[in-house]
Amino acid sequence: MKLAQLFERDNRIPNPLLQGEIDYDAMDDFDDIENDYHAAFHRGKDTENMNIQQRIQMSRDDMRSRLGKIMELPIKDLSPFEPDYDKEHVESIKGKNNPPCEVYKHKGKYYINDGNHRVLADLAAGKNTTSARVIDTADVIAATFKMEENQ
Repeated sequence: MKLAQLFERDNRIPNPLLQGEIDYDAMDDFDDIENDYHAAFHRGKDTENMNIQQRIQMSRDDMRSRLGKIMELPIKDLSPFEPDYDKEHVESIKGKNNPPCEVYKHKGKYYINDGNHRVLADLAAGKNTTSARVIDTADVIAATFKMEENQ
């Protein structure tokens, strides 16, 4: 199946924010950084009886609340990880008061971790900026190191 045909299925079309290729190296970095944070967060806690999704959600919520900062970011500065999107979904949330997307700041660049459609809805509504919960990976690494020191 050709890429264009793949995008035509289920109303998915190429992501206009994607400039060039997806940065898979950054994705791998995020996974490693998150995994280290999750492990440090749960070490010594009585969470072994929880399922993995509950454990990850618990540590992810902690990371977001402690390290995330709500900011307005220029949409042109954001790099997505989704190569395509659902146009109908974007149209359905365009102009609404959507929650901030989640963005990782990594090595001076901003990557959309969650909320690709919300960013595209803001763009479709004519906005140049979007509300984002920004999590700097350097802060996550530092917090992980501090948790490990304290255990």
